[in-house]
This record gives sequence, structure tokens and C-alpha cells, in this order.
Amino acid sequence: YGNSYAMNSVRHLGEINAVEDQPIAITIKYDGLVQGAHTIDLLSFGESLQGLSKILSTVGQFSIDGKYIRKYSAHSVKVVTEAKLSPGSIDITALLIGASSGLLGALITPLLQYILSRKDKKEMEYLAKALEQTLAQNKELAENSQKISESLLRTIERMSDGLAKANLEAMSPVGRSCGKISLFNSGESQPFVIVDKEFKDFLTSQETPSIDESNTYVGTITELDKLTGTCKISLIGDDDDSPRTPAEILDPSFRLEKNNVYIAAFSADSPISFTAKSQLDKDGNIVKFFISDANPA
Repeated sequence: YGNSYAMNSVRHLGEINAVEDQPIAITIKYDGLVQGAHTIDLLSFGESLQGLSKILSTVGQFSIDGKYIRKYSAHSVKVVTEAKLSPGSIDITALLIGASSGLLGALITPLLQYILSRKDKKEMEYLAKALEQTLAQNKELAENSQKISESLLRTIERMSDGLAKANLEAMSPVGRSCGKISLFNSGESQPFVIVDKEFKDFLTSQETPSIDESNTYVGTITELDKLTGTCKISLIGDDDDSPRTPAEILDPSFRLEKNNVYIAAFSADSPISFTAKSQLDKDGNIVKFFISDANPA
């Protein structure tokens, strides 16, 4: 009964949390520019903005009903910007349009602190305390705050893991074209997050390969083990010198159908259109495919 009550209470947060009429503003400061007062590498700058936009959108969506929605296109919260230039830095004000101003809206700052952190025991304890204090403000949730908090913390952990790639994207310019990135709440002069090269080096050294969502690719099978389903694929459009990507065929038809699309395409040296999840390295590069379906290209 307790767990059921807790889950119902989590769902009830969606009714308690009012949607903010005024956007929530987070200022992102790219400081210590190495190429000039207002100059930054455009490739890493764009990658960083994409990563931060994904993180802010996901956290803003979580603030509405306590749910982690992986698909960014399904978010009702939109992230837009107002840019300002100061000597030696580029300041971006990200506006979270549609994020909640209610109970979970108060967690946006500690959530961003946790996601962009080392995620050690101390930081988790700080986040848990902030969550419990937030829930305690509502009488309907206070008596069961511990179970609700545990449920939300599990969601936050999944959300943090799911944003690992976006986190690395966000830090792309650090140590390359800027010294650090800082996040500020609207109107405040002290940042609540600072990402410098020391932290980036720590995070990249700890980062393990991640699994991306399913996508469709076109390529040619250049090696195939008919017994295990392991193979190598050369993607269409890659240079001849590009390394072939290892893959594992998980599609049941590979083992159940004698003349399946994989064997036929390999024998004919013809391309296939295949659906696969991809394993990514710490830089976001594909290092392996897990193939679930394929058709002749």
C-alpha cells in the first residue's frame, strides 16, 4: 500500500506544480576565452549549447510532473536564448519556457548541480535533502515524503545517466577555446555550477561507453560470422580509409531463417538498411552496433 500511495503521490505532483507563465532564466557564461574578447570555436560552442539545451529541457520537463522523458521532441518545455557579450566572455541566457514554478520547480538548480557534478555521496545527500525539504512544504505529501523522495531519486539517477552524453557535449569548449563554463540563476552574481578543465578531465576519465537510442543506418557487411552473428559494417558515405564498425546481429531472423537478409547481402556484397542501437565512446563516436532489424537498401 505504501509504495502504491507513494507512486500516486508522485503522479499528484503534476497537479500541484503550476506551469510557470514567466520563463525560468539560467545564465550560461563561457569565460576565459583564449581566441579573443568575443571569440570562441564555433564547432565546440555549438556542441556545448546542444548539450546544455538537452539537460535544461529534460530538467525543466521533470519539474512539471517528476517524470524523466528521454525523447527531447516530446518535451513541452522549450529552451530559447538571449545572448550578451562581455569583455572576455560570452553570456547566454537560457529561458525554460513552460517549466514548473511549483514544488519540483524549486529543484531545478540542485538538479543541474547534481547532473553537472562528480555525483559522489555528498552531492547525492545534498540533493536528497533538498528534495525532502521541498516535499515537506506540502501537507499532502509530507507524511509520505521519504517514499516519494526515494522514487524521485531513482528517476533522477536514470535521468542523470541518460544525460551523460549531453553532459560531455556541454563541456566541449572547456580547455579548448574557453577556460570554464559557469551557470547562474537569474539576477545572481555567484554561479551555482562551475565547469573547469580539472572537472572535465575527471569526468572524461570516469566516463564509460554509453548506448544511444535506436536509429536507422545504411551500410555494407564486410565480415560475418554465420554462427555468432558478429560482423563488421562499412557505412555508406564513409571514406574508404574509414574503419569498419563492429556489430552484433540480435535480430531473431538471423538464426531462424536460413536465407536471411544479412547472409544474402553479405554474399552479394550489397548494402542493407538496418535499425540498431549504437555503443558510443566518451567522445560520442560509434564503436559498435547492436542490430535489431534490416532490409535490403
